[in-house]
Amino acid sequence: MVSRLTIQPLINFSELLNISRHKVDNNIHVYRNGRSSLYICLNLILKKFNADQILLPSVICDEIIPIIEQFKIKIVFYDVDDSLAIDFDKLENKLLNRKTILLIVNFFGFKNEWEKINKLNNHHNLITIEDNAHCNASNKNDADFSFNSLRKIYPLLSGSILKINNAKYNEDFIYRSSIPRSEELIYFLRNYARSKKSYSKSKDKNVLTFNANDIYIDFISKYLIKNSLKSDEKYKKIRLRNYHYWQNYLPEDELRPIFKTANNPEYSPYVYPCIASDKDYAEKWIKWGINNNITVMSWPKFPEIVPKEMLTNAHMNILCFPVNQQLNVAEFLKNA
Repeated sequence: MVSRLTIQPLINFSELLNISRHKVDNNIHVYRNGRSSLYICLNLILKKFNADQILLPSVICDEIIPIIEQFKIKIVFYDVDDSLAIDFDKLENKLLNRKTILLIVNFFGFKNEWEKINKLNNHHNLITIEDNAHCNASNKNDADFSFNSLRKIYPLLSGSILKINNAKYNEDFIYRSSIPRSEELIYFLRNYARSKKSYSKSKDKNVLTFNANDIYIDFISKYLIKNSLKSDEKYKKIRLRNYHYWQNYLPEDELRPIFKTANNPEYSPYVYPCIASDKDYAEKWIKWGINNNITVMSWPKFPEIVPKEMLTNAHMNILCFPVNQQLNVAEFLKNA
């Protein structure tokens, strides 16, 4: 099945962010992670926009729920199909007579259907947030707000760039940094030293917390960003090559790709995402990954508040195979 999502070129961060400046452009903010950027988004929006609700896709990570709940705003979920494309008819019904914040996810780095999304702005009172946590950044000012999660692509401890495209919400921002957390150091080091233990399901044991006073990028990543971005084109080529190796290696009948193609040279995939035929088959590949010392993860861990009827069998059996630039999938598969 081919997704209706399309791939769009990504912007060059070296043009977007000059790390040597203490104060950056009003519409470009740098924070610790995607959750920190989302917190700032909502804080800025709700100062000036008395929203009735925030709409989230039914396929969403549970990590963002504690951030949203701090603002005492009603959370409503909208439907996406097995290819993670939006059901626009059902979505529009949830916008009627409401002041809405609409969060759109570019799943795994694939650009969503922003032409259709922006048409909704002509008929409904809403503010849009683009979640680019699975890719570098958007190349267009499609949403009012757009944020990413840099360490998912680059070898950094932390970092998220928040872009504010709606001038109504711009505020001055002084560039700050913080002390790295222990878990950020562990996340960073796993790019260079992998162990089987690091790929267990330990993430499920995490307690979801968020500190609104601890939202700034760590001082190490502050100085690593510039050099990391210089390697952007090299990273893209490696990640695309790894993506295609998985696509050709894995049995398509049992592990159906969510996105059939990823041929745009500007696309830097987060993982190779596919749908296992059932839960047992998904568990088989997760165990295969542990035995071969490589990350194979189910995604996402759903928030408990998502209505169960909105989640399909495909959603529950999403698997992600790694494409990160530290890994040569071709060499790995020869020895697996």
